[in-house]
Amino acid sequence: MGSIVSTSMESGKERIKISVSEKNRHLFLAAFFWSAIGIGLGARGGYFLFSENALIWMLPCMLIGLVKSTLILDKTAKKNIVRIDELDADAGFFSMFSSRSWWLILGMCFIGLFVRHAGFSYEIVGAVLFTVGSALMFSSRHTWKAWFTNFRSKQQCTDIPKI
Repeated sequence: MGSIVSTSMESGKERIKISVSEKNRHLFLAAFFWSAIGIGLGARGGYFLFSENALIWMLPCMLIGLVKSTLILDKTAKKNIVRIDELDADAGFFSMFSSRSWWLILGMCFIGLFVRHAGFSYEIVGAVLFTVGSALMFSSRHTWKAWFTNFRSKQQCTDIPKI
């Protein structure tokens, strides 16, 4: 087991590295990351929908989120599980997702900011946030399952889903 926080000198610059040495920690963090963001977006979207008396949109948004989860995000979640399983034991926190995924996350943050500040109605903003949040929550089930399986067996992930 590695330390949680360590410092190292690279080219004369001090760098803080969050060392997560066990694969189950990476799986837990990835699952928690997807779930926390999904809950946050869903709650914020639900708040906007509630404040505009547009709760009737929650079920359709959840269904669209389920479709997005099934068609797009499930594949990404499964790729992340495989990536985590192939990581070195001393891989850092940011290694749990590929650089492409981190750029996608950043892009989605900017799209979210744009949607909120572009003058769209609260119903539209709430619907978008609730849809994306529910999709993330649905897709996080794969990572939670892999973490639980890995945690119980205390071995490498044996329940790697097929891509």
